[in-house]
Amino acid sequence: RIVVDNTLKDYDDMNSLVLNVEMKFREFFMGYRYPLGMQMTFSDVAINPGTRYYVDWDKMMTPTEPDTGASASYQKERIYIWTQLCLGLRYAGSIGNRISSAEDNLTEEQKNELLGHGYFYRAFFYFMMVNEFGDVPWMPTEASGYKNDFMSYSRWSILEAIEKEARFAWENLPEEANYGR
Repeated sequence: RIVVDNTLKDYDDMNSLVLNVEMKFREFFMGYRYPLGMQMTFSDVAINPGTRYYVDWDKMMTPTEPDTGASASYQKERIYIWTQLCLGLRYAGSIGNRISSAEDNLTEEQKNELLGHGYFYRAFFYFMMVNEFGDVPWMPTEASGYKNDFMSYSRWSILEAIEKEARFAWENLPEEANYGR
């Protein structure tokens, strides 16, 4: 039986988690439905990247029947953005939580590099999340089971926490990345 605890044993195995979160990172910029572009719809840019037309704010903000009309369509896009950010956070958080399973086979430099990747991507996805949604739940570790009682934290406390993680990433990531990263 293949489970996470017996598959992540060395640097290459742990690097597969990094590649997984990098895939979600790339998808955020140019993947299906283009979440970063959808965020522009709700910013001061107010351009829907899926079309060449400006955002009709009157239509978007006018309440409509459930699941019909422009406002329901934009609400679905915001839910999609939330889902993609949460997936990115989950993948990034798995690096820090799973590194203990490979700790015996990693040098200190490799361990810090892997943690740097995880912290960088978690900082990125949290930064995007608090700028889009404001106060959000803070998950410093990977969820280990079902949970439905999340509490929102101040966006400023989250930004302070991810600033520390981003500094750690900056100090421990290599200056030159592999091609494609």
